[in-house]
Amino acid sequence: MTELRPRQYLYMKYGKATARAVNGIIRCESGWKMVPNSSGKSSAFGYCQFLDGTWLSTRRRMGLPATIESRNDPYAHIDACVWLYQHDGITHWLESQPCHKIN
Repeated sequence: MTELRPRQYLYMKYGKATARAVNGIIRCESGWKMVPNSSGKSSAFGYCQFLDGTWLSTRRRMGLPATIESRNDPYAHIDACVWLYQHDGITHWLESQPCHKIN
């Protein structure tokens, strides 16, 4: 069986409405690249540019092991992005809100 690409995983697992919203956040925050923040001035990393503390607290809130290493898994990263969006809305991504235009 072929592994789904991360964007395919997002749409197949979470449905169109949630996937469109989270896709907008990811497109704006990282351009779908699992990379650190380019400014080097923060610990932001990955598709949704989680800060270290936000990543760890989100994983704990999800009932999952809270380790920095777990954010290197693109599927775990998408799951955390979706979970945080579903529970807190776009509050963690306000600076990029004009880019992703989530209502």
